[in-house]
This record gives sequence, structure tokens and C-alpha cells, in this order.
Amino acid sequence: MSTAGIRSDSCRIVTAGFPCAGMTGFQSKKAMCGALYYRQSALRCRCHDDQEARMHNDMSTSEAASDSSSGSASGAISRATLIVRGFHLDGYGHVNNARYLEFYEEGRWGYMLAYLDLDDLKREGIAMVAVNVNLDWNYPATVHDELVITTQLSHVGRRKMIMHQEIHLGEHRLGEVHPRSGALVSRADFTFVLMNTTSGRAMPLEGDIAAILRPLVVEGNV
Repeated sequence: MSTAGIRSDSCRIVTAGFPCAGMTGFQSKKAMCGALYYRQSALRCRCHDDQEARMHNDMSTSEAASDSSSGSASGAISRATLIVRGFHLDGYGHVNNARYLEFYEEGRWGYMLAYLDLDDLKREGIAMVAVNVNLDWNYPATVHDELVITTQLSHVGRRKMIMHQEIHLGEHRLGEVHPRSGALVSRADFTFVLMNTTSGRAMPLEGDIAAILRPLVVEGNV
């Protein structure tokens, strides 16, 4: 599955990375609910194919402008860029706090498209489900701001993994250099567990999937 020219329209079928109450089996394509399905025997890390490669994804949607990714044997980071629109704002004129879950979801989809083979998702009934999020807001983003979302795995243990994400102000705003370019807008840590969708029970992170995920871990923050 080539990562060139992949569109991120699929991000619209998830709901901010959290499991939906009352779902059984996680089988519906339109109710993936933030779960990552993979075929344990066939999924591979993209950076294993060519550790010297720099991978680029076109994540252009109505909000997302671009995405690029870089990987090596020491870890993997993806970057997605989007522009703040008027419908992202609340009554105070800055991005509503709930919108950041959608922005982070955009970043995670870009990461998974870059580093995991999505052709074999949903085949084995194993889900990677978000169970906790710790999110900080540091600076208010406003309309026309360019936001850069960085995504990385920061920890892979025996029972859980943590995905660290940050949002920074981009270089430009309405074609001009942003006076606060690079400022940290928000940071978040999402905790995931593997779940067997038949039993609904958590699974240990071991074997093939552990061998795939652990080389992607980046020590420290983006």
C-alpha cells in the first residue's frame, strides 16, 4: 500500500479516538470508533521497508493542508498541517476545546497511514482502543491560524501504549509570517490498549505487534 497521495477522508468515520458505549464487536466500518484494526500476520511498519526513506502523505481535506512523516530505526514522527476555519471557533473567538480532539485524530490517522499497512485492518478482530487522554491547552488558536500537529509513540509496554501529540502554530497566517510561529498551542497523551473484539477483553502487547510498534517509539517529546 503506497503512502503517496493517500487522502485522510477516512478520518471522518471515527469519533475522536474513543470507544462508543454500547458497541459490540467493533465490526461496522462506519463505527470504527477510533479503533485500529490490524492483521497480526501481515501488518508491517513502513519504516522497516526503508529506514532511510522520508515519507510524505497528502492529507488535504477541507481543513488539512499537508502531512509529512519521517522514520528511522530510533523512532517515527508524523506531521500534519491544517488551517483553522470559522466553524472551529467558539463564542470567545478562539478554537473550541472539543475541536482539539478532532485535530489530534487527524494527526493520528496521518501517523497510521504513514507507518502501518492499512490494507489488513479489521481482518483479525483486534482493536487498538483509546482508554485515556491527558490534554493541555497552552495558547489560543484563532481563525486562519496554521496549525502543525506532531504525532509519535512515546511508550509501548506490556499492556498499554502512549501516543504523544503536540500542536504548534505554523509559520504563516494569511500568507504572512506568523508573529508567534512555533508557539505551543496544545499537547496531549493518548493511552491505548489492544482489545480482542470477540471477547471484549484487553490483550497483552507481545509477539508480532510488539515487534512492529516498539521500533517506532521516540524517546522524549517531539
